[in-house]
Amino acid sequence: MNKPSKLSKAGIVIPTAEEDEAINRCIAADTYMVELTAELAARLYTLRNQLMHGGATWNSSVNRAQVRDGRALLARVLPVMLGVMMDCPERFEGRPFYPVVAD
Repeated sequence: MNKPSKLSKAGIVIPTAEEDEAINRCIAADTYMVELTAELAARLYTLRNQLMHGGATWNSSVNRAQVRDGRALLARVLPVMLGVMMDCPERFEGRPFYPVVAD
């Protein structure tokens, strides 16, 4: 029987070494993973630009379905991504882009 996975401080499951290997094998076997992720990021970026630059304005009917879907996706993905980044900072190289500046 495998060791159970641990939970991080943020409540995110940290995979065991065996689980991590299985996850990496699945990602490598899925030839469309990179393309799908890139396309999703590009569409979210386009939606962000529409919101920030007035293409989808407050109470407008334009792009409401896309805004709703983008919000739902980010509501699920961002907490997990931020939890991983906080729990495993060694996996992310380099200095932060926006370091904290003391008052």
